[in-house]
Amino acid sequence: MKRSVNFLFILALFLNVSAFGQKLISSDDHLVNGFDHKISGDDFSYHSSIPNIEKSLIIRATDGKYSMEWQTEKVPATIKEKYVTFVWLAGIGSSPGLSDMTLTINNSGKISFRTDSKKDWKIANADGSELFFHSDMEDQHGDKFGFMFLRIPSEKVEKGKPLTLKMTGGNDKKTSWYMTFQMPVRSGLTVRPFPAIIKENGKNMQLASGNILYFGLPETARIYVDGKLVKQQELRFGANYLRLGLPEVKQKRTIKFKLEAGTFSQELKLEQFPVRKWQVNLVQHSHTDIGYTRSQTDILAEHLRYIDYALDYCDATDNYPDAAKFCWTCEAAWAVDEFLKCRPAEQIQRLKKRVQEGRIEIAAMYFNFDELPEEQVLAASLQPLKLFRANGLQPKMAMQNDVNGIAWCMNDFYHDLGVKYLNMGTHGHRALICFDKPTLFWWESPSGNRMLAFRAEHYMTGNTVFEIDKGDIPNFETKLLNYLTTLGEKGYEYDVISIQHSGYLTDNSPPSTIASDVIRKWNEMYEWPKLKTSTATAFFEEMEGKYAASFPVFRGAWPDWWTDGFGASAREVAAVRKAQSDLTANSGGMAMAEIQGSVLPKNIGERIDLVNNALLFYTEHTVGYSESVREPYHEQTMEQRAIKESYAWE
Repeated sequence: MKRSVNFLFILALFLNVSAFGQKLISSDDHLVNGFDHKISGDDFSYHSSIPNIEKSLIIRATDGKYSMEWQTEKVPATIKEKYVTFVWLAGIGSSPGLSDMTLTINNSGKISFRTDSKKDWKIANADGSELFFHSDMEDQHGDKFGFMFLRIPSEKVEKGKPLTLKMTGGNDKKTSWYMTFQMPVRSGLTVRPFPAIIKENGKNMQLASGNILYFGLPETARIYVDGKLVKQQELRFGANYLRLGLPEVKQKRTIKFKLEAGTFSQELKLEQFPVRKWQVNLVQHSHTDIGYTRSQTDILAEHLRYIDYALDYCDATDNYPDAAKFCWTCEAAWAVDEFLKCRPAEQIQRLKKRVQEGRIEIAAMYFNFDELPEEQVLAASLQPLKLFRANGLQPKMAMQNDVNGIAWCMNDFYHDLGVKYLNMGTHGHRALICFDKPTLFWWESPSGNRMLAFRAEHYMTGNTVFEIDKGDIPNFETKLLNYLTTLGEKGYEYDVISIQHSGYLTDNSPPSTIASDVIRKWNEMYEWPKLKTSTATAFFEEMEGKYAASFPVFRGAWPDWWTDGFGASAREVAAVRKAQSDLTANSGGMAMAEIQGSVLPKNIGERIDLVNNALLFYTEHTVGYSESVREPYHEQTMEQRAIKESYAWE
């Protein structure tokens, strides 16, 4: 059930303005909101230095004609200060290359700047006006986000009227970009109580967290709860993180908040609910994606090393609390199969030991398969399980990531091999995902066999949403708790949730102990929610033990909806399909011939294995797409990069 908290929560811990930012404005500046409404330009949605502020206008330095235009708020009729300074939230994309951008003021005055990746810069015009920028955030591409300031002497601004501002990209034949975010710049308090219990002076307190957007000179804020002063905090220009503890409640209650800072004050009411006692299992893996970042041979060597690293990280965290000890899930059977064939006996023994302890898990899927492989090829992909069993390793779980469906025959195959669970790490970009939230259910085959399936979140939600790989606990705190609040509002009925992540924000990522360190520190600070490193199977076993009888049963095919690459590599796809049909026909013919007493070639089994192996490597979920369609990284448009990177994408 949705809670009636009608306040937009904005986390911007990283938005605290530096000393440079403090010097940008003074008592001589009268601040005016630099964005009121759009006049023209291309709408675009992208991250900013304030999470949840994504709506923007965008231009590029292509042909010198790409522009946007907007209007500021009206200038007050009376101005006592020396300058009128217009402020708006902006982004500058310098990573595609240096380019020119020109700001036109009321169709006359112009100020130009370059997308030169500087964090702070200032440009002065001969008429006394200035344009300056302070970056509060740099993303993984080196692009900058923060506040743009336009300072104009008061006598040169028409009182009672707005400015019309137009930004135009240079004639540079580049995709370098500039954004104006369509957000009015106004001071205000946003806060919400979170589903978290912290310890303060030996007492359980419910965490409340929020943000004070403040646009003025430094000031001391006073925070009141139900009329009682509970905190004083120094405010700086921009976003100021607010964190405080509220007495824990056992039933819903309404809280009155009040903020006072100089001449600014704000009051609001919000509802505090009893804390739901969440447990979050964090499952670390590396998304195996051959051909996307590098060739198959390079990727194999990396994934073999990752298992070596995982074993070392298990050793390195043996003295951590149990909930924080490093755990690793080998997403694809391919790398484990090769590991058992090529690593020394001592290293293989280390792997067996950690698997038996439950610190490392081996999944049963050879690759993450798209819809191209036929039933015979999928059956052949299960051959490594023989080697696993010979080494005393029995996978219980199959993990299919990035592909939003799986062949129905796999249900029966896995049932016969003792694989009980199916973890589907979905990816919803340009694709349909079943259910509106993570869901556990029994997936039943036509023969009546069942697997316990989990429609999980995106396979790197721990990175893309929680940013656990950054190791920044305040940032992680707000993102995780916002997610849990939203998950509860969606009607997720269990108090345990499994979240996948990688060591770093990339496919084919090496493992990392950063999450173990975050979890250890978190559990020292919080009574709830509790976090733990985990394997996917540990989540399934716990949920099956508690709720097996309550899970719904779905008997139906589970097709994928995301196979773009087939059309982009039609010749290769045709060759694969013909090879599969020929293999099926010839295998059937040879089987009938053998039944009738014919002698088959001695090496026919090896030849069939070679064909199946070749088909496996092409029908892995992105080989055709990534090699045939993707552009060189530095030539991708910003939209393409947004799609790919913000979703840790394919």
